[in-house]
Amino acid sequence: KFAISPTPDASSISGLLPAIKIGERYLVLPGTYWVRANKAGYRELASALDVDFGPEVTVTYQMQKLPGLLDVVSPPVDGAEVRIDGKVVGRTPMASLEVESGTHELQVIAERYLAHKQPVEIEGMGQRQSLQIDLLPGWGSLLISSEPQDADVRLDGEVVGKTPLQLEPMAGEYRIELRKDGWKKIFAKVQVEAGKPVDLPVLRLVKVDGVLHLTSNPSGAQVTFDDQYVGPTPISLELVTGAEHRLTVAEPG
Repeated sequence: KFAISPTPDASSISGLLPAIKIGERYLVLPGTYWVRANKAGYRELASALDVDFGPEVTVTYQMQKLPGLLDVVSPPVDGAEVRIDGKVVGRTPMASLEVESGTHELQVIAERYLAHKQPVEIEGMGQRQSLQIDLLPGWGSLLISSEPQDADVRLDGEVVGKTPLQLEPMAGEYRIELRKDGWKKIFAKVQVEAGKPVDLPVLRLVKVDGVLHLTSNPSGAQVTFDDQYVGPTPISLELVTGAEHRLTVAEPG
């Protein structure tokens, strides 16, 4: 006797010797037989069965659903990477991807966009399902201005332009550095959030009025500037005019 789930549209048993059907049972002689069953939306069942002499046996079979067909689009991006259960299966727009029925994890990943992850229930049985994944930007908007303008801007050490400057960096914390000939460098830290603008206050540079080039005989003397050790001679120091400074040069002996 066979128990096939779900109930097939058609089933049969065949072998070298014919099987005699009696009600819901088959009477067969010992040997190898093939059990076959078909049902719309399911894979064809074909299983070999070895039969020996003995008491009545009930054999159970579970028919497997056909895969479902999955379509995925990801506006406003084409070419986003699509993963099913961690495995790369294609890029958007993706059509008619065969996916086994059941619950799966879907990931859609595109450069400069936030990665998208969600569970998806695939019906299977050849049914088509369509998903639209609206990817969200992974960058923020950053406005950098300075007084005076036309200062070189470095973001985490990389030159990105001159002030005033509008940037779209990825979310995260950044170190800003401004440089301009004749002016002191200025530093700032900024936290950028995805999809949000950041307007920094105007960064005001302080003018460098002069540079003191200091040498000594013998060289290598220790230099203290305004009671702070700055290094051995020869040395160059940036100075602001209009202020008194205390300079000490010392060498043992």
